[in-house]
Amino acid sequence: MDEQWHRRYGPRSGWDDRSDENVDRPGAADNRPSGPSSRYVPGGNETILLVEDPEEVLDAIAALLRRLGYEVHTARHLEEALDVVAGVENLDLLVTDVVLPAQNGLAVAERIRELRPGVAILYMSAFTSDLVIPAEDRSSGNFLSKPFTVEDIARKIRRILHPGEEEAR
Repeated sequence: MDEQWHRRYGPRSGWDDRSDENVDRPGAADNRPSGPSSRYVPGGNETILLVEDPEEVLDAIAALLRRLGYEVHTARHLEEALDVVAGVENLDLLVTDVVLPAQNGLAVAERIRELRPGVAILYMSAFTSDLVIPAEDRSSGNFLSKPFTVEDIARKIRRILHPGEEEAR
């Protein structure tokens, strides 16, 4: 992954993104580390559409999500996102940056929801959620502030896709 991306977006958690040992994927043996300094990083197998620009950041976040076990489709703007949605049978989560060229992430989310009403949405931005995300979306907690850690995005996605799961662990 690009060194500049690491400095700006993570991982800040100290988790070594070149190792899978701290990643929990459904169906895998229990690999949650133990001890006071260990971090549990949940993964999954759901289908995610990631909309992000610039391409270096898109590629880095997509690689991170794939390492967590997700099936990831990528797009840099609304038109690419619509093409992806037309070509996939199942879509569990849209992860979109709020600031995109031409149309913002809110417009992307609105259009994707028209096509896939049940899709969950996670917004990302380097700006505060109060400035960019409508109140109804902020109240759901589906916002991730940049920079973020591997652990931040992993846990946020699990909370969105499986509410209550974290408390059960």
